[in-house]
Amino acid sequence: MCILLGTGIRISELIGLRVGDFDFVELSLTIRKAKARKGRVVGIPVSVVDHLKYYFDSCTDGDLNEPAFQSTLGGNISTRRLQENIKEYGKDAEISGVKVSPHTFRRTFAITYLRNGGSTSSLRQQLGHNSLQVVEKYLYWSDESVLDEHKKYNPFDSMDLSDR
Repeated sequence: MCILLGTGIRISELIGLRVGDFDFVELSLTIRKAKARKGRVVGIPVSVVDHLKYYFDSCTDGDLNEPAFQSTLGGNISTRRLQENIKEYGKDAEISGVKVSPHTFRRTFAITYLRNGGSTSSLRQQLGHNSLQVVEKYLYWSDESVLDEHKKYNPFDSMDLSDR
Protein backbone atom coordinates (compact mmCIF):
# COMPACT_ATOMS: atom_id res chain seq x y z
CA MET A 1 0.00 0.00 0.00
CA CYS A 2 2.92 2.34 0.68
CA ILE A 3 4.22 1.82 -2.85
CA LEU A 4 0.78 2.45 -4.36
CA LEU A 5 0.32 5.66 -2.36
CA GLY A 6 3.90 6.82 -2.69
CA THR A 7 4.23 6.32 -6.44
CA GLY A 8 0.75 6.42 -7.96
CA ILE A 9 1.41 3.30 -10.02
CA ARG A 10 -1.38 1.01 -11.18
CA ILE A 11 -2.11 -2.26 -9.39
CA SER A 12 -1.11 -4.22 -12.52
CA GLU A 13 2.23 -2.40 -12.54
CA LEU A 14 2.78 -3.18 -8.85
CA ILE A 15 2.09 -6.86 -9.42
CA GLY A 16 4.52 -6.92 -12.35
CA LEU A 17 7.44 -5.51 -10.33
CA ARG A 18 10.56 -7.59 -9.78
CA VAL A 19 13.06 -7.17 -6.96
CA GLY A 20 15.62 -5.82 -9.46
CA ASP A 21 13.26 -3.05 -10.56
CA PHE A 22 13.99 -1.12 -7.35
CA ASP A 23 16.96 1.24 -7.24
CA PHE A 24 17.49 2.37 -3.66
CA VAL A 25 20.39 4.67 -4.59
CA GLU A 26 18.39 6.66 -7.17
CA LEU A 27 15.15 6.28 -5.16
CA SER A 28 13.37 4.93 -8.20
CA LEU A 29 11.72 1.90 -9.64
CA THR A 30 11.40 0.80 -13.23
CA ILE A 31 7.96 -0.09 -14.53
CA ARG A 32 8.44 -2.65 -17.28
CA LYS A 33 4.86 -3.85 -17.67
CA ALA A 34 2.91 -0.63 -18.15
CA LYS A 35 -0.61 -0.18 -19.48
CA ALA A 36 0.57 1.36 -22.74
CA ARG A 37 3.37 -1.21 -23.02
CA LYS A 38 5.82 1.65 -22.61
CA GLY A 39 8.15 1.36 -19.63
CA ARG A 40 9.04 4.25 -17.37
CA VAL A 41 11.02 5.13 -14.28
CA VAL A 42 9.16 6.57 -11.28
CA GLY A 43 10.33 7.92 -7.96
CA ILE A 44 9.85 6.09 -4.68
CA PRO A 45 9.51 7.77 -1.29
CA VAL A 46 12.70 7.81 0.77
CA SER A 47 10.60 6.96 3.84
CA VAL A 48 9.78 3.46 2.54
CA VAL A 49 13.29 2.44 1.45
CA ASP A 50 14.33 0.88 4.77
CA HIS A 51 11.01 -0.99 4.98
CA LEU A 52 11.43 -2.31 1.43
CA LYS A 53 15.01 -3.42 2.08
CA TYR A 54 13.89 -5.26 5.20
CA TYR A 55 10.96 -6.84 3.32
CA PHE A 56 13.18 -7.98 0.44
CA ASP A 57 15.78 -9.38 2.85
CA SER A 58 13.09 -11.23 4.84
CA CYS A 59 10.68 -12.37 2.17
CA THR A 60 12.65 -12.91 -1.02
CA ASP A 61 15.54 -15.11 -2.06
CA GLY A 62 17.56 -12.17 -3.41
CA ASP A 63 16.95 -13.16 -7.02
CA LEU A 64 16.56 -9.88 -8.94
CA ASN A 65 14.03 -11.49 -11.31
CA GLU A 66 11.85 -12.69 -8.45
CA PRO A 67 8.43 -11.01 -8.06
CA ALA A 68 8.76 -8.12 -5.62
CA PHE A 69 5.40 -8.75 -4.00
CA GLN A 70 4.41 -12.39 -3.73
CA SER A 71 1.53 -14.52 -2.62
CA THR A 72 1.94 -16.70 0.45
CA LEU A 73 2.55 -19.62 -1.93
CA GLY A 74 5.25 -17.77 -3.88
CA GLY A 75 4.94 -16.18 -7.28
CA ASN A 76 2.95 -13.07 -8.13
CA ILE A 77 0.07 -12.08 -5.90
CA SER A 78 -3.14 -11.92 -7.90
CA THR A 79 -4.86 -8.64 -8.70
CA ARG A 80 -8.05 -9.87 -7.07
CA ARG A 81 -6.28 -10.96 -3.87
CA LEU A 82 -4.54 -7.61 -3.55
CA GLN A 83 -7.83 -5.75 -4.13
CA GLU A 84 -9.53 -7.86 -1.46
CA ASN A 85 -6.67 -7.34 0.99
CA ILE A 86 -6.83 -3.56 0.59
CA LYS A 87 -10.60 -3.59 1.03
CA GLU A 88 -10.22 -5.64 4.23
CA TYR A 89 -7.52 -3.31 5.56
CA GLY A 90 -9.93 -0.42 5.00
CA LYS A 91 -12.62 -2.20 7.01
CA ASP A 92 -10.13 -3.01 9.79
CA ALA A 93 -9.12 0.66 9.89
CA GLU A 94 -12.82 1.61 10.04
CA ILE A 95 -12.54 3.80 6.96
CA SER A 96 -15.96 4.81 5.73
CA GLY A 97 -17.41 7.25 3.24
CA VAL A 98 -14.81 6.50 0.56
CA LYS A 99 -14.05 3.51 -1.59
CA VAL A 100 -10.91 1.76 -0.35
CA SER A 101 -9.22 0.36 -3.44
CA PRO A 102 -5.88 0.40 -5.25
CA HIS A 103 -7.18 3.12 -7.57
CA THR A 104 -8.06 5.27 -4.54
CA PHE A 105 -4.35 5.26 -3.68
CA ARG A 106 -3.53 6.35 -7.25
CA ARG A 107 -6.08 9.16 -7.15
CA THR A 108 -4.93 10.27 -3.68
CA PHE A 109 -1.33 10.30 -4.88
CA ALA A 110 -2.24 12.47 -7.88
CA ILE A 111 -4.28 14.98 -5.88
CA THR A 112 -1.71 15.27 -3.10
CA TYR A 113 1.17 15.52 -5.58
CA LEU A 114 -0.46 18.53 -7.23
CA ARG A 115 -1.48 20.15 -3.95
CA ASN A 116 2.10 19.84 -2.72
CA GLY A 117 3.31 21.79 -5.75
CA GLY A 118 4.16 19.07 -8.26
CA SER A 119 3.70 19.95 -11.91
CA THR A 120 1.07 18.36 -14.11
CA SER A 121 3.81 17.41 -16.59
CA SER A 122 5.83 15.46 -14.04
CA LEU A 123 2.61 13.90 -12.69
CA ARG A 124 1.69 12.79 -16.21
CA GLN A 125 5.03 11.01 -16.51
CA GLN A 126 4.86 9.52 -12.99
CA LEU A 127 1.36 8.12 -13.69
CA GLY A 128 2.31 6.89 -17.16
CA HIS A 129 -0.24 8.87 -19.14
CA ASN A 130 0.27 10.07 -22.69
CA SER A 131 -1.51 13.40 -22.34
CA LEU A 132 -2.24 16.03 -19.74
CA GLN A 133 -5.97 15.71 -20.45
CA VAL A 134 -5.95 12.26 -18.89
CA VAL A 135 -4.22 13.64 -15.78
CA GLU A 136 -7.03 16.17 -15.36
CA LYS A 137 -9.46 13.40 -14.44
CA TYR A 138 -7.53 12.96 -11.19
CA LEU A 139 -8.02 16.57 -10.19
CA TYR A 140 -10.59 17.22 -7.56
CA TRP A 141 -10.84 20.64 -6.09
CA SER A 142 -13.17 21.11 -3.18
CA ASP A 143 -14.69 24.53 -2.60
CA GLU A 144 -12.18 24.98 0.23
CA SER A 145 -9.25 24.19 -2.08
CA VAL A 146 -10.49 26.61 -4.71
CA LEU A 147 -10.82 29.38 -2.12
CA ASP A 148 -7.35 28.65 -0.72
CA GLU A 149 -5.89 28.82 -4.24
CA HIS A 150 -7.72 32.08 -4.90
CA LYS A 151 -6.32 33.65 -1.74
CA LYS A 152 -2.79 32.71 -2.76
CA TYR A 153 -2.85 33.52 -6.45
CA ASN A 154 -5.49 36.08 -7.38
CA PRO A 155 -3.79 38.95 -9.21
CA PHE A 156 -5.58 41.80 -7.46
CA ASP A 157 -4.34 41.01 -3.95
CA SER A 158 -0.78 40.52 -5.21
CA MET A 159 -0.65 44.06 -6.66
CA ASP A 160 0.94 46.86 -4.69
CA LEU A 161 -1.73 49.57 -4.70
CA SER A 162 -0.19 51.74 -1.99
CA ASP A 163 1.16 54.30 -4.48
CA ARG A 164 -2.20 54.93 -6.15
